Amino acid sequence: MRALAWSAVALTIVLITVGGLVTNTDSGLACPDWPTCFGTPFPKLVGGVLMEHGHRYLATGAGFLTVLLVLATGRKRPMTLLPMLLSMVLMLSAATWAGMAKHRTGAVPPLSMGVVLAGYLLGLLSLARVQGPSRLAQAALLLVITQGLLGGMTVMYQLPPTVLVLHLATSMLYLAVLVWLAVRLSPPAANEMQAPQTRAQLAFARAWLPLATLVLYLQIVLGAAVRHTGAGLVCIEWLCKGVLWPTGVHPAVHLHMSHRVFALVAAIVATTIALVSRRGFLAAQDRRSAALAAGLPLLLAAQIGLGIATIWSLKDIWAVTSHLLVAALLLSSSTYLWARASAAFTPRGGAAI
Repeated sequence: MRALAWSAVALTIVLITVGGLVTNTDSGLACPDWPTCFGTPFPKLVGGVLMEHGHRYLATGAGFLTVLLVLATGRKRPMTLLPMLLSMVLMLSAATWAGMAKHRTGAVPPLSMGVVLAGYLLGLLSLARVQGPSRLAQAALLLVITQGLLGGMTVMYQLPPTVLVLHLATSMLYLAVLVWLAVRLSPPAANEMQAPQTRAQLAFARAWLPLATLVLYLQIVLGAAVRHTGAGLVCIEWLCKGVLWPTGVHPAVHLHMSHRVFALVAAIVATTIALVSRRGFLAAQDRRSAALAAGLPLLLAAQIGLGIATIWSLKDIWAVTSHLLVAALLLSSSTYLWARASAAFTPRGGAAI
C-alpha cells in the first residue's frame, strides 16, 4: 500500500505539471467536448489534443490508483467501502451525462447536477464513518473526482478563470492528502518515533509545520489566480510602475503585487519553520526528514528565481511550467515533514489522521 501511495504521489506531480503544459500551450479547448474528445475516448493524439486528452488519461490513471488505495485501506472492513464507491459511480455517471448533453444541446440537465450533489453528500457521509488511512484514501478519491469534474467544467464553460483556479487548488489539496496517506502507511517511521523524548524534540515541528504548509498552499492558489486572470505580466519591472505598490491601477496589478509580496512572506515563514524543525528531526535521528527540511529553503529560492524568470522571459513555457512543478514539490515536502512530525504523536495503531 505504501508503494501504491507513493506511486500516486509521483503520478499526481506529473499530472499537475502536464496540466500546466495544457495551459501554457493554449491546449485547454483542443478537445471541444468532455469526457470524450471529438466524440471518442480515443482521439488521434496530435498537437493540442495530445496535451489536453493526454492530461485526461493521466488523471484517469491517478483516479485508478486512488480507487486501489481505497480498496486496499478498507479491505478489512469492506462494508465501509460501499458508500464511497456508490458516491463515485453516481458522480461520474451523472457528470458524464451532463458533459455529453452540454456538447449536444448546449444545456446541462438539472437532474444530472442533482445526482452529482447527492453523490457528494454520500461521499461526505462515508468520510465521517471511517478513520485513519481509510479516511485519507477516501478523501483523496473524493478530491480526485472533484478535480475531474472541475476539469470537465473548464471545457464545458470555455475556461472560466474561477473554475481554473479551483481546478489547481483542488489538485494541490489532493496531492497533499496523498503525501500524508503515504506517510501514514509507513509503520516503521511512525513506530520509531514514539519515545517521550522524541515527541519533545518534534513538538515545534508538529506545531508550526501546519502553518508553513498553509502559507505555501495559499501562495500557490494566489499564483493560480494571477495565472488564470492574465495578471502575470501586468508588471515586468522590479518596481511596478516605478513604485513599491502602485495605486489607481487595474485590479490585476494589485493581484500581481499581492502574489509578489506574499511570496516573500511565505518564503520567510516556511524557511524559518523548516530550519528550526530540522533540529528536531536531527535530534530524533530522522535524517531523511532533516535533509528535506534543509532542502526546503533551496526549493523556495529556486521558486522565487523561476518566478522572476517567468516575468523576464515573458512567460516562456519552460519557466512557467517549472514554476508550477516546484510549487508542487514545495507543498509535497512541507506536507511530508508535517506528517512525519505528527507521526510521533499518533499512538501505535491509532486512527488519527
